[in-house]
Amino acid sequence: MDDTGSSGGDLDALLQQHKVQIDGLRQRLGDVLVDECDDVWLLRFVLSNGSVDAAEEPARFTIQWRKDRQAVLAKLKAGEDHPLHNKVASSHKTTLLGEPVFYVRIGLCNPRALMDAIAFDDVVEYYMMSREQLLIQCDHESRKKRTLIKILSVLDFTGFSIARGHDSRFSQMLGVTSKLSEKMFPQLLGRTIFINVPQVFQWVFRLIKPLMSHRTVAKMVICPGASSGQSLAACPFTQHHLGVDVCLTVCFFVAVC
Repeated sequence: MDDTGSSGGDLDALLQQHKVQIDGLRQRLGDVLVDECDDVWLLRFVLSNGSVDAAEEPARFTIQWRKDRQAVLAKLKAGEDHPLHNKVASSHKTTLLGEPVFYVRIGLCNPRALMDAIAFDDVVEYYMMSREQLLIQCDHESRKKRTLIKILSVLDFTGFSIARGHDSRFSQMLGVTSKLSEKMFPQLLGRTIFINVPQVFQWVFRLIKPLMSHRTVAKMVICPGASSGQSLAACPFTQHHLGVDVCLTVCFFVAVC
């Protein structure tokens, strides 16, 4: 099954449809499996990797990665935020289906200052922990609504400056986390929507694109914003996923921040 980035689908039907592969993967991982690695967790690896053989290594890698970070992950599961969370992020909206909206103000980011102040590996670690938090939320909603829930990312380029907005170390970090996320968090990343994109973005994207996974790039779409003379609510994709009221809220949020 191709990962198109769309949430949805009857979870119980998917579990039944892929039961043989799920059982096979569970047997392969018998020496490392923990309680949290149940059928729903295994399903995401089966769907994204297509076979038990292809899914085994990413699943083993993920289990070991989490084992090495048990203390921090236990706090995340208990509802605590990552230590740096309140400095760089906050909760916003969910879609009509219940997908978390990961909203990034690109124009307010300063990648160069970030990479000067914080070690490369620490930034990678923070990004991966933020994915863990989103997985916890998506997994909870998936089990509650019995449908596969993914993240919807919105990248707003209002106020973007090429002089401040590009740093080779940051681009490399995005490449590393993109490929790690594809490996460790299958069927988690939904669509990524770019809004208020400046003309220079095409040049920047050409630099970043080779560093990112093909699956990540395939889920990216560009929608109109204020810079195109239209409101975000005019975009059929965001209107379908967020609803008109939320689109208008996001537009207001963009305008005043």
